Amino acid sequence: MIPACHTDVSLLIEFGYCSSNVPFIADITGASDTTAQIIVSFLTGTSAWQSVGTAIESDPVGSTLGGINIEAQDLNGAEQPINSASIAVPAGTLNLKITSGNIAFSEGLIPNTTLATTLQLLGAVTLKPTVDLPSTTVLPVIAKPGPVIYRAFPAASTTFPLNVAAGELVTIYGANLATVTQVESAPLPTQSAGVQVLVNGTAVPIEYLSPSQINIVYAGPSSGLTQLTVVNGSGKHTVNVLLAPAVPSVFTLDSSGTGPAAALNGITGLVVGGSTPLHAGDYVSLYMTGLGQTTLINGLNSAQIQPTVSVGGQNCSIIYAGRTPQYQGMDQINCQIPSGIVASSSVPLTVTSNGRVSNTVTLAIQ
Repeated sequence: MIPACHTDVSLLIEFGYCSSNVPFIADITGASDTTAQIIVSFLTGTSAWQSVGTAIESDPVGSTLGGINIEAQDLNGAEQPINSASIAVPAGTLNLKITSGNIAFSEGLIPNTTLATTLQLLGAVTLKPTVDLPSTTVLPVIAKPGPVIYRAFPAASTTFPLNVAAGELVTIYGANLATVTQVESAPLPTQSAGVQVLVNGTAVPIEYLSPSQINIVYAGPSSGLTQLTVVNGSGKHTVNVLLAPAVPSVFTLDSSGTGPAAALNGITGLVVGGSTPLHAGDYVSLYMTGLGQTTLINGLNSAQIQPTVSVGGQNCSIIYAGRTPQYQGMDQINCQIPSGIVASSSVPLTVTSNGRVSNTVTLAIQ
């Protein structure tokens, strides 16, 4: 939260909602403006925004409120005008405000609740999205029949900023993405159970699908803005996804993105763990995704951008970095554990590529 007014409407000042010397939040005059600091920090992936202003979670009012902002679309993702919108609250029915014809919103709602909403569109079309409302924010919601994409990021873990790399195994989260749950085997198909996923109009391999999740191997250029589309028998939905040259993301044994890495002893083939730790000089095979585009060298798809691996703050000398031969979208790094690491069941490990640092995972080293 920053000391700014939502808008420069004079009535807000006249009735005491804003002081006359408080700036309009979108009136950015230079890089030192608090709004500018937050935006630049967010876009560049730094943590500076966390110390600008006051965390809304610490505010006695903001921390106890939530809001909703609903956009209506047809089954193919085209915006639709809203005639009326309402939500069911304990006291009865609350009508939402309509702005620009196709956005329904309300603020000051009780958070951490499930809202039953009703939208009436032109042509007597009714949409009834159910929304889990968080606190401290205004939640954007897409209301439409058919598939809805909520977000897409590396399958191994969430890394900030939330973009992906070409060839990366990516998870799409949403609603009504498919009617069945299905796991595919290699070679991965570009259509499964009547579902296709397109990147810039081209169908990409599908590894897993369910009504709320699809795993794909992302295609596209080495970097830049791409269009991600899910198509099924009920319609389609498209969102923009930004590609970076590399977005390293390490798999973990429990699939959480934290804790013990998905790693094998390069000689014995055993899963690295408390009872099977690594030692100085051992080779480790680390499984991850997001190393970016590759070049075929000696029959292996080697990463064009050479990553680095830090284990316990020391460099793990890389023997190979690129696609694993057995699994589409999966990358593998083979490196040799250096000496001098303090023995622990949870030595921290990160992968860096093209300036991007992966999630922090652990290795057991004795």
